[in-house]
Amino acid sequence: MAKFFAYDARPYSAWLYNGLIAGLGHQPLHWHLYTLVARWLSAVWVWLGFRTIWQNKPRQATWMALIFLVYPAFFQQHVTVTFSQQWTGYFLYTLSIFLMARSLRSRRWFVPLTLLAMLASACHLAFLEYFAGIELLRPFFLWSIISEEESNPRRRLIATWRAWMMYLVVLGAFVAWRLFFIDLPIDDRNRPEVLFGLFRNPRYYFSRLVQMFFQDTVNILFTVWHETLKPALFAVQKGANLLVNWGIWAVVAAVAAGLMAFLFNQKEAGHSEHFPWYRVAIPAAILGVWLGHAPSWAVGRQAVETGLWADRFALPAIFGASLLLVGLIDMALRLDRHKIILVAVLAALGVGANLRNSQDYLRSWRLQREFYWQLAWRVPSLEVPTALLADKSCFHAWGNTLPRWRST
Repeated sequence: MAKFFAYDARPYSAWLYNGLIAGLGHQPLHWHLYTLVARWLSAVWVWLGFRTIWQNKPRQATWMALIFLVYPAFFQQHVTVTFSQQWTGYFLYTLSIFLMARSLRSRRWFVPLTLLAMLASACHLAFLEYFAGIELLRPFFLWSIISEEESNPRRRLIATWRAWMMYLVVLGAFVAWRLFFIDLPIDDRNRPEVLFGLFRNPRYYFSRLVQMFFQDTVNILFTVWHETLKPALFAVQKGANLLVNWGIWAVVAAVAAGLMAFLFNQKEAGHSEHFPWYRVAIPAAILGVWLGHAPSWAVGRQAVETGLWADRFALPAIFGASLLLVGLIDMALRLDRHKIILVAVLAALGVGANLRNSQDYLRSWRLQREFYWQLAWRVPSLEVPTALLADKSCFHAWGNTLPRWRST
């Protein structure tokens, strides 16, 4: 395992997988449950973290966590062994943000909570580099907390720098190790070619970076939501699926709106603000979208690449995109009931997209089992090397994303 991940430029991921295999074994159900729980806990830490950072904005924290949980930008949830690594990293990052915020709110526990937050940060960076970019969002969160007690901008800036410095040391150590000191058995497969290329051929690599910037930004903020309402979903000839999908969609929207209306029927409590919350949240969120994509851009990869697996590069940006949506809703709408309805609709769209993805996965699983059973039954003496040509539907049911023919 250590040798495999050394070739993948993530040598310490072996520690994670050795631990997961020891605990989960080789049962697919265990891995599915683990990744679902890790994803859910990531949303829980997002909720607790933002309730701690902005104590007088419990509604926005709940909306952020809800949209984060079902954001329709990542559809490889069922590839559990591979993406258990990513969701473990997300869990550790969001836990670290919560612990960091809690350490400033509980001065008595500042040192132990800070050390735990730094440990969680170091672990997710050691396992994989996906969330290195959004580590740079910490100053925004620290500034928001410190500004409640310190009104002088200069002293507030100094206090924010001091609180951030410890986490910056962890991030700086990782970046230095990853760029200059990592020892791999082969050439780095994830070498930051675009980052280094800006110094060798700035015109070419800068234009490439600008292209990735606009494509991935449009994708994470607009395209993924457009896909939740694409015209094919309204096909009348698939009446049963239409009824099930949109029936569930309507129920989710109604339940979400009802629960939020019930939970937030009281006016917000808390100290008065010098300026609206969204003036801090929106800039941090926009930066979070770009920083979320930064690690993949540095190596020349992006979420809009052709293929089944590219949407994994959008995972870190979901954090900023969810906060941005909530910030824009809070800014654009005045009445709380309108905000609740819109958040409920977005949550329902996200649930519907993930539900359809699960149905596609189930169909694909059944097709593959049937295909391999046919091989075992009809061609029991198949020998190596033999080329098999099959229609794409034998391997995947997720649409026209594979070539017409595929050989194994």
